[in-house]
Amino acid sequence: MTNDYKVALRRLLRQPWFAAAAIGTLALGIAAPTALFALVDAALLRPLPYPRYQDVYTVRTTMSDGRFTIGLVASEEMSALRRATDGIAASAYTQRLDATILTDAAPRQAMNIGVSEGFFELFGLPMAAGRTFAAEDYAAAFGSRVILSQHLWRAMFNADPHIVGTTIRLGGSTPLVVGIAPASFDVPRDADLWFAQHTPDSVGHAFDGYVRFKPGVTPAAIQGPMPAMWDALAKKYPNFEKNRIFTMRPLLETIVGDLGPVLVMAFAATGLLLVLAMVNVANLLVARNTARRREIAVRAALGATRFDLLRPLLAESSLIAIAATAVALPLTYAAVRAIVLIGGTALPRVDGMRLDPRVFLFSALVMIVAGLVIGLAPASTLATANLAELANEGGRGSQHGRATRRMLGAMVVAEVTLAIALVAGAGRLLLSMNHLLAIDPGFSSEGRLAIDVVLPRAYNDPERAAVWSQQADERLRALGATAVAAASSLPLRQERDSTVLVDVTNRPTDPALQPNGRLRIVSRTFFDVCKIRMVAGRPFTVDDRRGGPPVVLVNRAWARTFMPDLDPLRERIDPAVFATRVDGKMVRHDAAIVGIVEDVAYADLTKVAEPIVYVADTQVSMLRRSLVITTADGRPERLVREIRAELRKLDPDVPIDFELLSDAVSTSLRWPKLGLLLMATFGGAALMLAATGVFGVIAFVAAQRSGEMAVRLALGAPQRHVFGLVMRHGGVLAAQGLVCGLVLAWWTGQLMGKYVYHVGAANLLVLAGSAAVVLAVALGATLPSARRAATIAPANALKS
Repeated sequence: MTNDYKVALRRLLRQPWFAAAAIGTLALGIAAPTALFALVDAALLRPLPYPRYQDVYTVRTTMSDGRFTIGLVASEEMSALRRATDGIAASAYTQRLDATILTDAAPRQAMNIGVSEGFFELFGLPMAAGRTFAAEDYAAAFGSRVILSQHLWRAMFNADPHIVGTTIRLGGSTPLVVGIAPASFDVPRDADLWFAQHTPDSVGHAFDGYVRFKPGVTPAAIQGPMPAMWDALAKKYPNFEKNRIFTMRPLLETIVGDLGPVLVMAFAATGLLLVLAMVNVANLLVARNTARRREIAVRAALGATRFDLLRPLLAESSLIAIAATAVALPLTYAAVRAIVLIGGTALPRVDGMRLDPRVFLFSALVMIVAGLVIGLAPASTLATANLAELANEGGRGSQHGRATRRMLGAMVVAEVTLAIALVAGAGRLLLSMNHLLAIDPGFSSEGRLAIDVVLPRAYNDPERAAVWSQQADERLRALGATAVAAASSLPLRQERDSTVLVDVTNRPTDPALQPNGRLRIVSRTFFDVCKIRMVAGRPFTVDDRRGGPPVVLVNRAWARTFMPDLDPLRERIDPAVFATRVDGKMVRHDAAIVGIVEDVAYADLTKVAEPIVYVADTQVSMLRRSLVITTADGRPERLVREIRAELRKLDPDVPIDFELLSDAVSTSLRWPKLGLLLMATFGGAALMLAATGVFGVIAFVAAQRSGEMAVRLALGAPQRHVFGLVMRHGGVLAAQGLVCGLVLAWWTGQLMGKYVYHVGAANLLVLAGSAAVVLAVALGATLPSARRAATIAPANALKS
């Protein structure tokens, strides 16, 4: 066997162009699935660092009747869940309440997560230093005990091992650090620190829930007692709990999110590309093996068995596969780094995206499969051949030659089929992206800079907060801002606003159908700066100030959902945010709806707009806010350094972060863009492989029939007849591949249906476009062989 490898190596070295073509083609086919496997393995297959992580699920809620809800859970719901079933080993919930960390360096916004008792124990990881929260930590003052994340400990406190047991400055408080989390603990993702939060049972939906099931228990197994549990809650709280249900997802699935389907689709596409590459190389080997038929015939005549004839072919294919894998690995590394660079920190579990032993093992398996497949294709021509015919003048004019041509033709059909499926996949994602980009988000993002700030607790005084806002506005305009606005949350960015139940004045409502919606605090200039259109009524004005008559605006979705048969501008509502102290008691006030604004895509471009109630920042204050500015030249980002310096002068304890709103819109489409990039790359590679495969086969068949063509020309056949003969041969093969390709493209479109936006499996533009492109490439690859056959010199061809 060693001698077979030596002979195969010498043969490849004597034909460097053939070796380069075969190795390069197969390397491309191996690199693509290996790179995607590295990403799939890191994101979807690599275990989470928590013991029995498969039993950990996230818990959210939704309304079975379709009513709007933000999906968070209530503490009382989590308690009821534990009481209703014995299938849950542990449960906990968290609430995000961001704060500002103050050190001798610049202040920093921190993702501050309040956790209930048993949170860290649910995940089962020991602390890197210190301890988890104890019962006395929950009994202490709110937020007075914290655990630092590993990355915050290193970035803000220089990995000081003595920080446990000391206090830090967090906003206006000085909590005690009781522990440092291990580097592998990251729940919720990118949390900076956690604080002990004791929350009495209530139905305020402000939490993300987590449960650990007992071994062997799944969400489906606990559904029996759920209806009775919800019925009991609905009787107690009809406006909150009627028709509410739990939605539970595995923790890993929650972490990966929408990236999972993108990776699975791309990985499947690389499988098709690998098959296409193997078919291409098999074509080369079959054609090359046919040219060696005389040599094979001589060996057969000297007594070589069929296995003796197959061994050199398998040795040669193995060497090609090994060399291709060696070339593919650096290509894989470059591809993985490029994808990580494109995805950036938004890629979940990005730390695991590397070439490790699992990836090398996968590439080795692909190499073995590829070596066998590309070796068995030429070997199969020998397996079906009559060795006596081979010995008879090398089988000239035998059935074996026709069988080889049929096999090559079948491979061309397969190449065209696979190419159409891959190009159609890329076309679907391209069309989906065009549809996404055509969506009107309801606001303008170009040339707008978001400036995120968190005011310390001292600014709970509305007058002081108003002074800061006015001075910030003046300084930003002095730097060159042409307009300044503020909002508690901005579209397509981190959601920070809660929901409210709304009472409609003088209109009794079934508690289970009580209006609700997001409560968003905005400045009076917000709608104008972001180009959000007024549908009816008026925007907020300078007259809408604290102490004046309360007013609100609602979006079109709120008016359509809750007042379809009323004129909202004639109604008053109580969103539970306007109150004054009378005789020592807080008295709530209702507010007039003075305007209706157009719907805006806050959560997702493709989702139905949420009902929203807007209130003015001059009537309801906010500590966390996002300022939005524009400039005359449309490039507000050039003022970042000056803005930071000016706002630091106002208050050095206010952390400041920046983001272009256009980047926020782009980030919201990062996974569709990544999928499109990958599929477009694979589709382009498929076209290239299909072109070279068709060219090689048609050129080979035309060369095999050169004598026939010469006779036709010598007998007076016009050149166009010979030209058409070769073109028809290529066209027939391409047409057969076209039919099969359209069927495969339709089927893959069915699988992709829920991951693309408004692009059906039978979309005519995708199917016809991909078929036309591949057909044009196939016919273009046939053209050189047809021209060569039509212009052959009969005398020279017949002599040879």
